[in-house]
Amino acid sequence: IVTTNATVIRQEVYDILSSAKTCNIAVSLEGIGQHNEYLRAGTVWKRLESNIRWLSQRPNCPYEKMNINHTLQITSAWTLIPLLEWCMAQNYDFNINLLTFPPYLGLAGMPEAAKSQLIQELQAIKPRLWDHYQNTQILAWIDTSINDLARAIYDPAVNLKFRSYIEMLDSIRGTKFSDVFGHDL
Repeated sequence: IVTTNATVIRQEVYDILSSAKTCNIAVSLEGIGQHNEYLRAGTVWKRLESNIRWLSQRPNCPYEKMNINHTLQITSAWTLIPLLEWCMAQNYDFNINLLTFPPYLGLAGMPEAAKSQLIQELQAIKPRLWDHYQNTQILAWIDTSINDLARAIYDPAVNLKFRSYIEMLDSIRGTKFSDVFGHDL
């Protein structure tokens, strides 16, 4: 069982994985396209997507689909729904885990409006996910995420730390959050 961010897949690694009797690979993604490139600086989406496709075609996987792992956190407000859409389009399974550390990226920093919007979008996408996957575990991930969002109590101090963190990253990288996510913090 291998979990990877799939940014670099060398032939010798693929050869080792292919020589195993069975091999299950999960790829950690927090977003797609420019969202992933922003959140995981240094990645190039086209290359990453190619690596994921390459890994998904391994002959020794006992499951039908590639598995994508997403960590539910403050940035999920802008990245989770596009990621789920992409997973369906690529026919990849997914699971969603709740971020526990660092606190400044946690759901307590997500403003109520963003949480409510994401909950509505997750409720709205559930029927399409069911039609596509016919898998109760997929719906369980969504329901758990909705419950996690509903239970999170907004803390302006956590949001301020998140904003400070993003501003620091932008100053170091020469990026701008609003250019990638379409709005200011």
